Amino acid sequence: MTQPEAISLPFRVGDVLWMPLAESRQVTIPCPICAGKRVVRVELGDGDLVTVDCDGCGLGFSGPQGTITEREHDPKVERFEIAEPVSLYGGEWQVRSTTGAEHELKDLYPTEAEAFAVAAKRSAQQTEHNMMSRARRKKGLSKTAWTVRYHRERIRDAERELAWHRARLHDKWGSHDDAA
Repeated sequence: MTQPEAISLPFRVGDVLWMPLAESRQVTIPCPICAGKRVVRVELGDGDLVTVDCDGCGLGFSGPQGTITEREHDPKVERFEIAEPVSLYGGEWQVRSTTGAEHELKDLYPTEAEAFAVAAKRSAQQTEHNMMSRARRKKGLSKTAWTVRYHRERIRDAERELAWHRARLHDKWGSHDDAA
């Protein structure tokens, strides 16, 4: 009977590595569409200005809030002292720290500077994601234009229908009553 081969570990118990993290916090900022006013003014092609509720900071039935909530991410690193290996799966080591946290070895870095650079890159990517989200809100202005057009058409149709009904009353009974 042959002895199983010893597994070579790419680390030692007691090694200190660094884990890249991001500290996330929620921030409330003025809506980038309405600048906190909760309404936007839309200039129509004929020069008319129409004021409508802001879709950029609207929260369903609550309506526009004047603010949006985002998360900001600040890079940070945390010391990770290896206490023991946990598993080896698909060629990747999972290790446990002296604090009980578990991470894949490939996500830990030998120097604090390397880990911080990774954390800073991830934070920048998240900031970029937030900016793209803001840009999507601004693209939602086309919804506002559609809303203005829709309601103006409904008003025009209602005024046309009202005029038609008034004309029918006038033709039939000679009524000039505009109180209705």
